[in-house]
Amino acid sequence: MSTFEVWAAGRPFSGISPEALLAKVQVLFPKATPAQLARFTAGTRFVVIRVPDEATAKRVVEALNKAGAPSEYVAAIAQPPAASLPGAERASSPETTTATRQSHARAENQPRSTAPKPQAPSKPSAGSAHLPPPANSIASKIVTGLAWFLTLGTAIGMAQGNWRALLTAPALLVAIPFISRRISLAGKVGIVVGIFSLLIGANVVTSRIEKHRADQAAVARQEAKAARIADFNSKRTAILADAHESLNEGNPGGALKIAAPWRDISDPQLSKIVTEAMRRMKGSIALGNERALDGYSAADFPQFAELQALIEQQQQRTACRRDPECMYKKSAVAASVRCKQAIEQLADGNSITYRWTDGMLDSKFSDYRLKRIGALTYLGDALEAQNGYGAWLKLRYECDFDVESGKVLDARIVR
Repeated sequence: MSTFEVWAAGRPFSGISPEALLAKVQVLFPKATPAQLARFTAGTRFVVIRVPDEATAKRVVEALNKAGAPSEYVAAIAQPPAASLPGAERASSPETTTATRQSHARAENQPRSTAPKPQAPSKPSAGSAHLPPPANSIASKIVTGLAWFLTLGTAIGMAQGNWRALLTAPALLVAIPFISRRISLAGKVGIVVGIFSLLIGANVVTSRIEKHRADQAAVARQEAKAARIADFNSKRTAILADAHESLNEGNPGGALKIAAPWRDISDPQLSKIVTEAMRRMKGSIALGNERALDGYSAADFPQFAELQALIEQQQQRTACRRDPECMYKKSAVAASVRCKQAIEQLADGNSITYRWTDGMLDSKFSDYRLKRIGALTYLGDALEAQNGYGAWLKLRYECDFDVESGKVLDARIVR
């Protein structure tokens, strides 16, 4: 690997006082001794740091120039100077200073195109300047990727109003490039790891808080239920007596209303009363009592919606039982099958030789009329009977069919 070295300007500084320059150099080289800093501010040419490649050398020179120390770099020579601020122990020797200047002057007069001699990179001393690792290293890319992931989580969490999103906000220090360049890789890793640690800790704390609240709510529910049971037990005799009285008076809705406030109490006798009241209400509705719920509402007992649905179904059935067309659509298929069987049984019972004149799957009834509410008479003429001379005579037939029960009421052959 080629070794490049960064050099000072080699001429007295102008436009900046030694004190101001000393303050800037102390920031750049916090570990340098006072003698090394004094030699630097005197403008003597010397090696600042040995670096692994030309790109890194340019970054070091740029940093020094921004700090107010004019700098440049040259290729390595056969005997590279030390990697830290040099000559603290030799700063008081004029002979050594003169020799150093002559050596550096010879190095400056050498052609810049001369290829540097390969050098094994030496370990920087305590006074060397350190830069963050190159931004394109794999470790840096991984850490930056995690930082952007956390930053995205911050934006999403804040949009959802999640306070824990604030814990990921420091990821911006790593994600934003111009800030990230001023933080070492170790610092970036520390920030990212710290954020993940905070998130894990926040989740643990939140889970414990939620569990504590759930436990408190469960205890509160148990206490409330115990209070409800005690209240019911103190009123139980009167409640059961009132509910029984409503049933005996033919008012099952009243019994349901009395039991409704205590539906969360598991009492066998009260449950038995509710079951009996529902049975009576459903029976009344099935018999056509469409006013069974008059005087009650959904706020009186929870079974109101179920009973109301039964009444609506009963009303639909009642309306259909008065409409011949509705009954025909509802029963045509069943009536065609069962009435055909009834006609055949009638013909067989009268020892009539007969045959159907239409197809096997065709309906045997071509018309219908209202028999009564809930019943139709189906009419047809697709039957022929043979007389004593062997001739086939066409017959008409009728079938009375109850739509609700699906049963044949009567069947007739009309000559």
